[in-house]
Amino acid sequence: MQIKVFQVNPDRDPGRIKFMDSEFIEKSIGLNNLSLKYYDLAFSGSVSCSNLEGVYSYFNRGFIDSFTGHSVSVSDIVQIISGDADEAPGYYLCDAIGWKRLSLKQED
Repeated sequence: MQIKVFQVNPDRDPGRIKFMDSEFIEKSIGLNNLSLKYYDLAFSGSVSCSNLEGVYSYFNRGFIDSFTGHSVSVSDIVQIISGDADEAPGYYLCDAIGWKRLSLKQED
């Protein structure tokens, strides 16, 4: 599947949300206020995964040449662009347990 992985840039972190779950983000800045402007693109490309749990495992197994971030963690956002995925295309927040679908505006 074709994906992008976004990770919070600490210099643009509005409410100290890096590595925090959706509950904390909701209390800090509100999930509706979450924006990719707080994030850096850490990966863009194709992975041989069929779901978000597979993506999580893939980026936590070891070094991936074109991946510029840390292992996929809570507060990271994965955008599913296309491919054979169990989840629909869109943005997903890595939460403390599982994934939370986000409604991010396209201009983010």
